[in-house]
Amino acid sequence: MNIVTADCNSISVPDIGKGDQEFEAYLKNIIDIGFIKNKLKINFCISEKVINKLIETDSYPFHPHLKTALTTFGLTEYALFDLLRITNKLLDTTVLEEYLCCNECLYSDLDLEPNIYQGNGDDQFTNINKDLIVLLLLSIKLDSNNKYILFINDYTGGNSSMQLRCNLEDVDCKLPIENDLLDNEINGELDFGSTAQMVIMKIDNLLLWKNACNMMDFQNSIKIGCYKDIINNSGPIEWERLPKFELREEFVKSVISNNFISDVSKCKRMIRTINDILLSRNKGKGHALRTGSSGNDPIRTRKKDNARAWRFDIDYEYHIHYWITEHGPEFAKLVVHNDTDIPE
Repeated sequence: MNIVTADCNSISVPDIGKGDQEFEAYLKNIIDIGFIKNKLKINFCISEKVINKLIETDSYPFHPHLKTALTTFGLTEYALFDLLRITNKLLDTTVLEEYLCCNECLYSDLDLEPNIYQGNGDDQFTNINKDLIVLLLLSIKLDSNNKYILFINDYTGGNSSMQLRCNLEDVDCKLPIENDLLDNEINGELDFGSTAQMVIMKIDNLLLWKNACNMMDFQNSIKIGCYKDIINNSGPIEWERLPKFELREEFVKSVISNNFISDVSKCKRMIRTINDILLSRNKGKGHALRTGSSGNDPIRTRKKDNARAWRFDIDYEYHIHYWITEHGPEFAKLVVHNDTDIPE
């Protein structure tokens, strides 16, 4: 499962004296967090320590803080209600410590590379942020089935994976802790990002596919895979400009029945094939589904919208059947080689 959490600096309201540019950058942080949590439906947890520290230092983005700043800087393009809807929901978010069954880690000699908090200047949050990182490091060591991503504030460095090392001295944790973890150096790697794009690039879309609970999870897994493909090969793209498609329930059922959920190798091939379809690549692997066995027979069409039936190879054994519609491909069924069926 992909789990995203945020440090103090990314949520805390900046002092008005720091100016409108810093405050507008902060608003973009909040909007990005809302996008990850509410639009992508990625598991977003918040540390109880982070929330308590923000409230203690009067830094949590409650109504008066946001309203005063928006009025002071005249940032009328940002709707106060929309921002409050995001920040208020954070208070109802799953508590990270409860989710991880771990309340406290005592540690020493924490080393971060890159040190994302070096020279931050906001010392009131440094210790809480480091506590959060050690908690995530312990979780990485205890559960390799989850992928953890930390949302931070204003990072412009190139590498967005952090190497972590510390001496773990004691733990208040309900999960079993192996003796060799205590009083020894532990190390690991933690991905992080300071924008929605950076975080999306770190999300494991195959893990999202494997743990999908509903159609939206399956759709978002495909969208994230396509987004990462475009970013890596063509450059930035707005999320809303991703290629449109529809995913049929019959397609998901056929994926499950052919073991394209838990088999990572199969999953990778299928996602790569879907990206080829969405991005119009490797067209030689696709061909029309026809009304008969001859290449001269008419292309199969759907009466209700005149959509054309198409087949695209995953490999020799498996193929994707889909409808070409005016709104983009409609993925209908994953089939074995001799199956020519396509649900209407």
